[in-house]
Amino acid sequence: MEGFKESVENIAYVSVGPFGGERGKAWDDGIHTSVRQLIICSGSVRNSIQIEYDDHGCPKWSKKHAESTEGGVTNVVKLEYPGEYLISLSGYYDVEGDHVVSSLTFLSNKQQYGPYGSGKEEYFSFPLSSGKIIGFHGRSSDHYLHSVGAYLEPYPSVFIGPFGGVNGREWDDEIYTTVRQLIIFYGSSVVESIQIEYDKNGHSKCSDRHGQAEGGTRIRSNRQQYGPYGIEQGKPFSTSSSSSSTQGKIVGFHGRSGLYLDSIGAYLKPFLYRNHSISIGPFGGSGGIACDDGVYTTIRKLSIFSGSVIDAIKIEYDKNGHSKWSDTDGVSSFRREAKVI
Repeated sequence: MEGFKESVENIAYVSVGPFGGERGKAWDDGIHTSVRQLIICSGSVRNSIQIEYDDHGCPKWSKKHAESTEGGVTNVVKLEYPGEYLISLSGYYDVEGDHVVSSLTFLSNKQQYGPYGSGKEEYFSFPLSSGKIIGFHGRSSDHYLHSVGAYLEPYPSVFIGPFGGVNGREWDDEIYTTVRQLIIFYGSSVVESIQIEYDKNGHSKCSDRHGQAEGGTRIRSNRQQYGPYGIEQGKPFSTSSSSSSTQGKIVGFHGRSGLYLDSIGAYLKPFLYRNHSISIGPFGGSGGIACDDGVYTTIRKLSIFSGSVIDAIKIEYDKNGHSKWSDTDGVSSFRREAKVI
């Protein structure tokens, strides 16, 4: 598509983990292009894993990490390569006894696989960062998988545009963590200039003013639309696309400017999922005080206090492998026992 290309500079590989025990010998499969399939053998506690990687179109099998010999079950996770890839891994490991990984669950960009194994001891989870798994590492002995970690390749930013004219000088604010605010100067017929305040790992960074006039452009966030600023005339443009590769958040702008803002484009950081988090509801009455627990990795447990009505609810969330309890939303004046889910 015209106006779209990927910026692949400064792409780093991130090592996550390993999670589990410290027994056995360390192993490291290294970095590959992607993962094609996995073979997981799971018994009551003895587990093993073997991975088929992809190296630039060529399959490559890893060694089998540990052996499962006690009547275990063999599960094959075959991804729909190249469109499907792994993005996260979670599971449980035994903090006592042999210190082994007892359960594994894999998450791809399309679906979940597992859990494989039956352990329910110490929980771990990879952070849901915007990247794909391109290698595994960990520790194992002859019959036990003691720990597992992975290499993540962050998604490259997507370079969109610029849209508009070819006059003025080229400018490029490059890539930041997110956008804090925009100052847009516009007159009766054109957008004259724009200035952006970015966030760089928690620190404020203001761009130069792009365009010289002091005084539109239509801006949409994940919650609402801002604008239009100026008069909507001429040829329309948009950074939005039905292509899944351009579904993301804006992390930088670029374009051309002189006396006016001649053109504008953006850097997008693709979302981890085709459909990002969606707020639904609330359903019910309008009384009480609004509550919002925010967004977490998943839900571990719910405690519900109820009689003839639902009196209160309290939720235990998971945040990248760590437990986080919400406040109790509502008050149970009769001190009823909670039903735990």
